[in-house]
Order: sequence, then C-alpha cells, then structure tokens
Amino acid sequence: MTKLFFAALTALALAVAVGAQQPPLPPNHPQVPPTQPQTQPPLPPNHPQVQPQLPPGHPQPGLPAGHPAMPTERPEFGDDGKRVPPPAEFADVQSIDAIVKTYYDTISGPKGEPRNWDRFRSLMIPDVKFVTTRPVAEGNMPMVLDLDKFEEVNGTYFERGGYFEREIHRKTDRFGNMAQVFSTYESRRDEREAAPYSRGINSIQLLFDGSRWWIVTVLWDYERLDNNPIPPEYGGRAVAAPAAAGSVGG
Repeated sequence: MTKLFFAALTALALAVAVGAQQPPLPPNHPQVPPTQPQTQPPLPPNHPQVQPQLPPGHPQPGLPAGHPAMPTERPEFGDDGKRVPPPAEFADVQSIDAIVKTYYDTISGPKGEPRNWDRFRSLMIPDVKFVTTRPVAEGNMPMVLDLDKFEEVNGTYFERGGYFEREIHRKTDRFGNMAQVFSTYESRRDEREAAPYSRGINSIQLLFDGSRWWIVTVLWDYERLDNNPIPPEYGGRAVAAPAAAGSVGG
C-alpha cells in the first residue's frame, strides 16, 4: 500500500513539472523573452512615445558632475550690513520709468544742497559699476567706479557748483527680467540756464527681481561735436550735409 502511495505521488510531481515547461520552439524560431508583467497598458499603433515621469516624491535627477550647486533660497544682497542697500520707496523702483527718473532726481540739485545718497543707493545693487571713458593720446581710457567712489568723486562736485542732469530722450530694450536703456541727457549748473554746458548718453542696465527694478551698471559718454556727436535717433541734432562744390548757399 505504501509503495502504491509513493508511486502515485511521484507520478503527480512529474506531471506538474512537465506541464510547467514551455513547448519547444520550432527550428530557427526567434527567441521569446520571458514574460514580464506590464505596469502600463500598451500604446495604440502610431501613438507618440510618452516621456517617463518620476513618481510623486521621487528625488529629482542631480546636476552634472562638477556643476556648482544651485541655491535653494533667494539670496540676499551682501553678507554684512555695509553692502545691504537702504530700503527703497516702491514708487522709485516699481518701473523702468520710475527708477530712471529717480536716478536723475537724486544727482540733481542746486549749489550747496546735499544729495540724498541713501535714496540714490536704494536704486542700485551693491556691486553696481559706473563706467565712463576719457580720450587720451593712445585712445580711450575707461574709468570704473564703485558706489562709494562715485559718491566720493561726484558728491563735492555736484554740491559745490550746482548740477542738474535732465533726460531729453530715451530708447529702451527689454528681454525677460533685464533691460537696457539708452538715456540721452543734458547737464546744467543751474536749471534756469537756457543751454546745457554738456550732453551725453547714459547706458543704464537694469534687473527686475520679480518685485522691483535695480540698476546694475551705468556706462556713459559725453558728446563731442567734432568727432562724437549724438546721433539723431538718440535725440541728437540733425547735421546738414556739406554743400556740393560750386553750389550757392546762404
């Protein structure tokens, strides 16, 4: 009886093993990969491929090797109190027009009147640069001033003799959060003077941080009628063409 029981059990095990095997493939039939469960239903024919998405909460892919780390918080200007600009009046920095107008207002004033340098500084990023060129024998020499040096160099000049700088023309180009302003100006020592003693163009680079505008750079050059006149498209005077030889003119 025992032998009969073990024989039946052995036959059953062999039947299960044989049934679990796949039937042999015909000669030259391509191999079939093992069946794996599908996590997504198959796409219809000619359906564009779908980019795989990370599951919710999955960490994002890292930056390439050697790439500097990206800040996770909004950076503050400066790491000490000396480099943090004074608070700005929102009306002074809410638009390109407002910040350019305030720039001219803060440097202009009559003789003996101190300038409001805190208001001036509130318009600028701490690392703002003021750049001008001066002609020398070898060409043009750049002069680069930081915020402190600009105040030191111009403060006494503005207050001792009086200085008014007035915008007479503007061309603005903007892309995203940056803007470039070509601002043509006239300079007077007294705002009642009929004619300016100097004219030029301020090239002002600006940055929008999402809530206000900042001045990043001011680069300027002054007009020299003999070799550097302000072009008409920037508010300069139209220059008449020279008379042809033999013509009669008044």
